[in-house]
Amino acid sequence: MILFILNIVFSDFSWFNKKSIINPIVKNVTWDMSKISKLLIDRNIQFSSINVAFDYIEVKLKDKSSIYISLKKDVQVQISSLQAILKQLTISGKRFSLIDFRFDKPVIKY
Repeated sequence: MILFILNIVFSDFSWFNKKSIINPIVKNVTWDMSKISKLLIDRNIQFSSINVAFDYIEVKLKDKSSIYISLKKDVQVQISSLQAILKQLTISGKRFSLIDFRFDKPVIKY
């Protein structure tokens, strides 16, 4: 009974409270759409929509092509890579339908 009362009085120091562990893979799942859209806008990537699936984000570009960004990897790095890939594809004049970052290396479907 004394432990119960002490737990209520000193709840911040209680041994009943469990510490939560943040998994670095799962933490990116809470990405806010405004953050993702800001990253895309900052890199001059024009998009029409952003949809979140279970473990990836689907970005539809203005030209109806799709980008799959993995939530298991660093989203900022993937968007920076996307910017470089889009620049190279524009220079070479190639059109694509999908760029998929869910694999070890980006997969481009023409």
